[in-house]
Amino acid sequence: MPSTTDIETISLPGFMAACHATAPRPAQLLSSAGGKSFHSESGGIRFEAVFSGMYPAPLEYRGSCAHVVLLGSPIIAGRIDPTLTMSMLANNDIVPVSTLASLNGEFLIFRFDKSDNSLTIINDRFTSFPCYYWHDRSSGAFYATPQFCELWDLMYRKGKLRLWEETFFEFLWFQRVLGTKTCAEGASFLPDASVLEFKNTRVSMFRYWQRNYAKTKLSQTRCAAALGDAMKQSVGRKTSDGRCYGHFLSGGLASRLALAAFPQERTPVCFTAALGPLSLNARAARRMANLRGAEHVLLEIAPDCRARFLQEAARISGGMLSCDSALFFGQQDKICSHADVACHGHGFGSFFEGVCLPTQPARFAGKNLQWGRLQALPDLDMFCSHFIAEAPFRTRNADIWRFIHEKDRKRLREFQEESVQEVLRLGEDLTEDPYDIWEYMCCHHFSRHWDYPLCGSIGTMIEQRCLSYDNELFDLALSMPAKYRVNARVAREALMILDKRLAKIRHPGTNLPLASSFMKHTFYELAGYVRHSLSSTKGEHPQFPESAWRSREHAFRQDPALRIAAETLAKSETLAQLSFLDMGKLKKSLRSWLDGHSNNGLSGDLVQALLSVDAFLDQ
Repeated sequence: MPSTTDIETISLPGFMAACHATAPRPAQLLSSAGGKSFHSESGGIRFEAVFSGMYPAPLEYRGSCAHVVLLGSPIIAGRIDPTLTMSMLANNDIVPVSTLASLNGEFLIFRFDKSDNSLTIINDRFTSFPCYYWHDRSSGAFYATPQFCELWDLMYRKGKLRLWEETFFEFLWFQRVLGTKTCAEGASFLPDASVLEFKNTRVSMFRYWQRNYAKTKLSQTRCAAALGDAMKQSVGRKTSDGRCYGHFLSGGLASRLALAAFPQERTPVCFTAALGPLSLNARAARRMANLRGAEHVLLEIAPDCRARFLQEAARISGGMLSCDSALFFGQQDKICSHADVACHGHGFGSFFEGVCLPTQPARFAGKNLQWGRLQALPDLDMFCSHFIAEAPFRTRNADIWRFIHEKDRKRLREFQEESVQEVLRLGEDLTEDPYDIWEYMCCHHFSRHWDYPLCGSIGTMIEQRCLSYDNELFDLALSMPAKYRVNARVAREALMILDKRLAKIRHPGTNLPLASSFMKHTFYELAGYVRHSLSSTKGEHPQFPESAWRSREHAFRQDPALRIAAETLAKSETLAQLSFLDMGKLKKSLRSWLDGHSNNGLSGDLVQALLSVDAFLDQ
């Protein structure tokens, strides 16, 4: 197991674009000194982009009409081609919406127009690069960045930072933030597939593409075949620039399907993050890599990584996501010695595995089984309250209201309801299918989803490409009815088509092959319970499924460093800035919870959310 001294110093990436009057120049744009910059001036307006430690490094193109700065790897005409993309935007006065909609892949583009001194920002359909922006109305300057912490620091240095308390409450409830709000008043998040224009000190915006939820009439089997083909095409596009590729491989379905989509003669180096070489996750991934003839590299995660990299993870999470999913800090040397681009399947679960679909799990002896059926959704007039109570990945097993001052509860409830209703209205404009609306509410911006810090930690050390973030794959996912995706049915069938060998390897969480049918899967689960009930150790809880990582409860109670971090929350002056929090009640409950007692209103989810907020604010 690596020791603290084995882990390299973490350098976080930073990028800030600014558009402002040439004089006076604004103060330092990034929180850290140094870095590189691009800039242009025209008509008394200056555009500049300052950056440090970005993967991939930003590119620029100066054309006859505009100066373009690009983040990412846009795909045009089926190939990754940043130069062609930038040239098209820099050498034309007007770029048709249809052209923007044809851009594929992951990108965030800044275009400074020389004729009218306007700044245009264009992002992809997936918000693969989040974009946070702020218009400083007092100076007329405009700022935008993929790292919210950089915008937060800038607003603080300028004396313009105001905490938006209601947003912090929303995060504590949902473990994420909905819509385009942020936890800083005046700062916003750019929606997917958007064109933002800053011109004459005014901000305007439109969407160049909208989701189409029209359903296919193809059978599930034909959709599975289409999914397999689309995955292979996505791999072809994402690896079209001839680099040295790696792939983050776990024992789960998404990364298996991605590996199966690589051509046998071009298998990537496979990286697996695990607590040790004997973990079920590492063993399953190693078997899969061997079957495909791929090199396998274990990224051994230290048990204390959550505490060790808390500050770095908090900056990546921006106070609006729980930071404990940022697992990949300190692995740069090991990864970059094998690859210069790392692929992964983030978002695939939302696309094809139905992880956000409302399901009613089958139960036996008071225990949920792994398989379930689609759960009926209420009428739309009850959607808001149902989502607040049952949203996937929301903070569970906690009584959050216990720690909210009585005087603030009405205000926060009203804010919460209006926030959910705002997203609900956007979903209703796109589709009438209740399951599609529900999934839109869960996944309207992928880089605001609960596990995005995982991608953020990868981005501190290597260029990453998400194989799921492909226009054709996304369109295919939107066209499939919920019944195909629940229990990952269509994805399992696609894996069987691409490589049956990978489908037959046991899943670390269930110890059953992914190819198992619903009936076989349920039979083995039930048999396990019966066997346990007859065993001499029936007082112990059966381990179905086995998690790849420790639960939050276990981590806080058993990891000394993490426990100390949690204990400090009770007397945190930082958390006390949130006036709605009843710090007295939190202090009273926290010690009891850490000692293993229940009925105190806390849970691992809530303590982790509080720690994420505290670590972010305390910088």
